[in-house]
Amino acid sequence: QLTYREALNEAMAQEMRRDDNVFTYGIDVADHKRIFDSTKGLTEEFGPDRCFSTPLSEDAMTADWVELPYDILRETSHRILNSVPGVNRVLYDVSTKPPASIEWE
Repeated sequence: QLTYREALNEAMAQEMRRDDNVFTYGIDVADHKRIFDSTKGLTEEFGPDRCFSTPLSEDAMTADWVELPYDILRETSHRILNSVPGVNRVLYDVSTKPPASIEWE
């Protein structure tokens, strides 16, 4: 019998094997020990372009951006533009907070 964590890991791996356009990202995803092994083996099997960590802002007052490969940005933009009705532009803000804020003027 699989645990919830093992089932989640296996489901992510199955989808990533099935479709090269599927990737996993989030807080501490690349370090499987930090999120209870739910992403164990994904970075090793699929590489850092398809399994990677994103920034964290615990206090909501500071944040930083992550440098992503252009092919990931292009594919993400393409998928959003072609699947989300009413969206005609995708932006990736590389402004560190502070001095920038999360509100767009």
